[in-house]
Amino acid sequence: PAYTFNTFGDGFWEITNAGNGQALTINANGGTQETYTNGGLDQQFALLYNYQNSTFRILQHSDWQCIGAASSGAPIGSGVMPVNYSGQNSEQWYFISAGNNLYRIINAASNFALQTDNGNPANITLATPSTNAAQLWGFSYQTHWPKKGTSGYEGPPYQGEFQTTWAYNYNDNTSASEPSNFDFIPMVDTEYWEPIGDLQARDTGWLAQPLPADLLGYNEPDNPSYASTAPTTNQAIANWPLLMALNVPLVGPAMQDEQDAWENTFYAMISAIGYRVDYSAVHLYVPPNSSSVIGELQSEYNAYGHPVWLTEFSPVDWSGCQCWSEDDDYNFLAEFMWMAESESWLERYSVFPFSNTNPDSPWVDNGFTGSVFMSDGQTLSPYGELYATWDGVTYLQTRTPYLIHNLGTSFRLTSTNSSSAPVPEDIYVRDASAQWALLPAPTPNQYYIISLKDGRRLCNSGGVPILAPFDTTNSSCQWWMNGPDSKGYYYIDNLSASQSIEATGTAPAILFGMINDPAPIAATQWRLIKPYQPVSIVTPLPPSVTIAYTSQTATLNWSGNGSYYNVYRSTTAGGNYILFAAHVAGTNYTDSTVQNGTAYSYVVTSLDILGDESAWSSPVTAYPASTAAVAMGVQTVYNGAQNGFQISWPGDHIGWRLLMNTNGLANPNWVAVPDSTATNQVWIPLNFGQNVFFELVYP
Repeated sequence: PAYTFNTFGDGFWEITNAGNGQALTINANGGTQETYTNGGLDQQFALLYNYQNSTFRILQHSDWQCIGAASSGAPIGSGVMPVNYSGQNSEQWYFISAGNNLYRIINAASNFALQTDNGNPANITLATPSTNAAQLWGFSYQTHWPKKGTSGYEGPPYQGEFQTTWAYNYNDNTSASEPSNFDFIPMVDTEYWEPIGDLQARDTGWLAQPLPADLLGYNEPDNPSYASTAPTTNQAIANWPLLMALNVPLVGPAMQDEQDAWENTFYAMISAIGYRVDYSAVHLYVPPNSSSVIGELQSEYNAYGHPVWLTEFSPVDWSGCQCWSEDDDYNFLAEFMWMAESESWLERYSVFPFSNTNPDSPWVDNGFTGSVFMSDGQTLSPYGELYATWDGVTYLQTRTPYLIHNLGTSFRLTSTNSSSAPVPEDIYVRDASAQWALLPAPTPNQYYIISLKDGRRLCNSGGVPILAPFDTTNSSCQWWMNGPDSKGYYYIDNLSASQSIEATGTAPAILFGMINDPAPIAATQWRLIKPYQPVSIVTPLPPSVTIAYTSQTATLNWSGNGSYYNVYRSTTAGGNYILFAAHVAGTNYTDSTVQNGTAYSYVVTSLDILGDESAWSSPVTAYPASTAAVAMGVQTVYNGAQNGFQISWPGDHIGWRLLMNTNGLANPNWVAVPDSTATNQVWIPLNFGQNVFFELVYP
């Protein structure tokens, strides 16, 4: 078949053998197969088309290396290996249709086919092409290339701050150091900025990279302010064959005003002549309405039939209407990114990095520009943090920090020490007090909503949302996350009372309450947003415990990584531990219920902020005993061939240590009698003619 880059695009596919149904994967030992695992990155491959010779490079999602022949020349029997792609024929593959959506994968260096031996584990080698099912492979789409990028900034620190995997800088090259999975996208900004000779000189490097190697076309050629440098449609069309000859995927000119006269003329001429454009591109600086923006982009796709890149966007109040707020910008961005995730025709987007500090409160309608930085150009704003933390995940993740943000008020739930109920705060509060996590409740599809500041749990108390103590588990604290809707919002429902959480009032006087089974309204719509500086939820580990004891008291001290701790006690050595003190907030505990003369064994566990518990610590034992001085009883015991002393003391002094000395009192050498702290009587063998001294000491 005749392929284009968009036949398979730059998304990721599972490659499955028709004969055995197993998924292709590759590692340092070569090519093999595995049972399909949903989401396994080692089983996902981008099938990237090479225009220069109609081959494909097969890029593995997990390590960003390509499949290549293990031997030079790719002979029969050669295996395959992950390679750092350099554009060699042995790293390129033809896809030959075998019908029924199956393909033979043919190495470009030798024309031999990828074949499995159906072993366990399977071995993938090159073989003479045949109709054998072991050579037939099907492609199943898994996910798209990450859509989120940045315009204007392609290197550190922006790359890390925004957590993006692609960017462009209005130039055809970058000096920034990029990780292997970061896709720098070159641009021909104007007709004169990047001469065609410059692009041609760089083309060899573009064709030798494993990533998609797209080229962005002209930047806003329809913008009157660029009239002196931007090409006319005729000039752009005249230059286009030179860009096509670079053999990279081409993104059409990025328009200031989509579907205007310039763009309509350009695509009409492209279509009439039969030139290649792989994507169209637009810039949008419009009011913060996510549905409207998605609609405009859909219209662009419908008009020209090319998947769309939104290479600049953010709300900007060009008309000066002052009819939206910073909160509106924030909600727009969250909704847009959620909606963009499911639109297959929307290929990529990149926010424009405006820097502004709002002079007003975020709820004030002042037409505030959507700004990722504060005015210092370095500190991320709430809008910027929202952009940075979006990871394309549209399902709920348990044990994961979230901000719980209300649509109607743009206020969020927080937990403070001074309040027994959640406190409303605006978008500028995103510290630990505003972070929550979901923990599965015993009832299927319901969750505990837990503050990551103090572990308290959101509960419904007679129609009032409250914060119940750590580890509360009743049904009033279990919530159904009813959603998401088409823009990513949930209704947070307490099914035991048939009520939902709502936020009402006018900022800043916002109140949280419960409402009986409401119709969908903004007051009851909530979004879960990952924070930029999330609280770390560490796996609880068994603490390290020490013990000290005295009369009727045992004190445990420990070090650990828990938010809380449980203390277990037993009077049976080595087992039968019973929970004795729950949810201890500190790192010590004193047991004042012990009785002198009884041994007590303890273990301690760590609890994370969600209530997950570690394994037991190593046990420690206390022997509480009276501290009063006491006389020992000594009795001579005749035991046949072996005589000795029976030494005893009161039972409430069990835990004292018996010492023995055979060196006399002038130069004594006191030695502890083994196991004497666990009893109140010891039998000592007697050797006649030897002086022995005994002493009973408090431990």
